[in-house]
Amino acid sequence: MPASQPLYYETHGSKASPAILMLHGFLGSSKDWREVTDTLKSKFFCILPDLPGHGRTKSLSDADYSMQSAALSLLAILNQEEIKQAVLVGYSMGGRLALYLALTHPEYFSELILESASPGLKTEKERQARIESDSGVIRSLKTQTMEEFITNWYSQPLFDSIREDSSKFEELLKSRSENNSENLSKSLKFMGSGVQPSLWDILPDLKQPTLLIVGANDNKFKSVACEMQERSEAISLATIASAGHNVHFERPQEFVMELQKFLK
Repeated sequence: MPASQPLYYETHGSKASPAILMLHGFLGSSKDWREVTDTLKSKFFCILPDLPGHGRTKSLSDADYSMQSAALSLLAILNQEEIKQAVLVGYSMGGRLALYLALTHPEYFSELILESASPGLKTEKERQARIESDSGVIRSLKTQTMEEFITNWYSQPLFDSIREDSSKFEELLKSRSENNSENLSKSLKFMGSGVQPSLWDILPDLKQPTLLIVGANDNKFKSVACEMQERSEAISLATIASAGHNVHFERPQEFVMELQKFLK
């Protein structure tokens, strides 16, 4: 069943254009894609949801935060907009959800673009370790102010390059501060990579032409992307120079260029 309350979403561009559904990452919202969609909306009908626990999506039950329920809620948006098939884009957490959607509901998606994303964790041991780690993050969400939590979150080495443009980074922190700590905790608890089913074994079943976009400075996800490419003939890879984990934020023009080149 889709969520008991519909997900908030906004659209940009003409409905007569090909549809593109774009899924943000943890701490993000539909706002994250606006610099990208300023370019894409001339050629695409851009659909930007706020995923469970984020942005302006409110009043969801615990069950609504699962990957399965979130996927059905996104399909409900496509059905509401009378979209038969769309390009699917996902970043990080949104990339994991996008890959799940593409594998379980392939008829809805013509192409798949994943940015800094993975098929999940391979073993039960890895998943249990991540659940324990996420429990610590959840405790931080409950004991710190949102500003403190976000500042600490982006101090991780994974985000080193995102802090290079200080004014743009301040805008990012401000938008992240609009989130609700309880809702974010539920997102981690019910849709974190520790509880997500591993998609590695069914990756060869991927039917859509798929582009993986990674930053040249993001060694972890470059390695993941290379292994994903080895497992599926449908996958191609683009590495963006001078970018880390959040490519579409750090290098939006290059991100759009790779996306458009792939879709042509």
